[in-house]
Amino acid sequence: WVESKLRILHKSLEGAVRGMQIHPNPEQYDLRNSDAEWPLGCGMFIELAFFQDQGALPGMMVDLRPTLHQFAEVVSQWSEKDVYNSNFKLKLMHCKRKQLPEYALKAQADKRTRRLCETERS
Repeated sequence: WVESKLRILHKSLEGAVRGMQIHPNPEQYDLRNSDAEWPLGCGMFIELAFFQDQGALPGMMVDLRPTLHQFAEVVSQWSEKDVYNSNFKLKLMHCKRKQLPEYALKAQADKRTRRLCETERS
């Protein structure tokens, strides 16, 4: 269910701002108890990149609130949300690459280490 709703968000973001490209990360990151309100949750990330040759301008302001509000509305219309109300939470936030949470950085480092070990064994 989550993945299908995220595809809606990706599609909405693709056309939201001229010169912006999105790169959805398919990984689901274990929060590793970093959120006291949601110890069993997972985090997902979408990279946004802006290109001047495609219409983005230096210093331009980007307002994604209408797109994110539309996505939140789609999620709120889930027919079974009342049944699972205490089992899901949606939190949308903006962060820069250098502000990524520790659980995401650790997961990526672990993934690189596994790939390196597999390459060395080959």
